[in-house]
Amino acid sequence: TLSSFELSEENLTIYPNPTQTHFTIEGIQGNAVLEIRDLQGRLIQSENVNSAMHRVYLDKQLSSGMYLIKISSGSQQYTQRLLIE
Repeated sequence: TLSSFELSEENLTIYPNPTQTHFTIEGIQGNAVLEIRDLQGRLIQSENVNSAMHRVYLDKQLSSGMYLIKISSGSQQYTQRLLIE
């Protein structure tokens, strides 16, 4: 069932990382919200995800550096670092 799905490193794949223009997330079941934040916690980009494979195109204004990808679904959250070159 979907209720037993867990947002975790074992279930999600995010690639390519590092990236320049876009990345793909695989493994989300159901609806989720994806946020990209800088290391100070400021929201850079946000979008809804409702497919098992979802491509995210990055804002062209993003500077090179480390960012955080946060995925939220119901009460679950998963965060991973993303390096933009």
